[in-house]
This record gives sequence, C-alpha cells and structure tokens, in this order.
Amino acid sequence: MIRFEIGERDSTVTNSEPLIVVALLTIRPGATDHFHEFELQAARILTRFGAVIERTITLEASSSNEQREIHVLCFPSKEAFDAYRIDPELASLAELRAASIAHTELWIGREGPRYSASSHLLPFALQQK
Repeated sequence: MIRFEIGERDSTVTNSEPLIVVALLTIRPGATDHFHEFELQAARILTRFGAVIERTITLEASSSNEQREIHVLCFPSKEAFDAYRIDPELASLAELRAASIAHTELWIGREGPRYSASSHLLPFALQQK
C-alpha cells in the first residue's frame, strides 16, 4: 500500500522547481536482502531522471520488530518525479518491490527554510549564541 500525504502548500509547487520526497518504507520481515536489491536498482533508475536519494535513515526497531527506513529524495522537478513513477524499468521491479516492502508513505513538498544559527530567519539574539 502506498499512501500519499500531500499538504495544501504542495498545490503551489510548479513543474519546474525541485521536489523533495520523503518516503517511510516498512520492510517485510525477512526481506531485507530483497529490499536492498530493489533500492539499489531503483536508485540507479533515479539517476536517469536527475534525481538522488539524499539520505536514508534506518529507524530503531519498534516493539513489533518492524524494520523501517526513511528516504529523502530530491527530484529536479515534478515532471521528473512523474516520469520516474511511470518508468517501464521501475515497473518491471514491481514484484521485487512487493516482496520486500509492506507499506510506503510519501510526503511530497519543496525546500523549506533553513533553521541554522546563521539563518537570516532566526531572531538576532539567537544568531549571536
């Protein structure tokens, strides 16, 4: 199952601006090797669309021993994301994906403000610390 969580701000995302996709993936029990195989192949396909997996995060096992990963992907545009999703080679991996991923949640948006100490968005007093 794939569930999309798309906020109302996403309606302002144009086709030409970079798109950030955050994916929460629940790995089927005992399917870690198949999952890694799928992800390596999917990452290779991503590059054809100018996209990258910027970061993966392996979550600590929950009480149910679920294995989950968060992936942060960057696409150059919504068009690139849409083209990736219908790519025939990616579609050919559907069986491997289904065998290794039990659940997927996607959040789609765009780059937000930076909250670092040097950010111009922080109050002056906080920038001085």
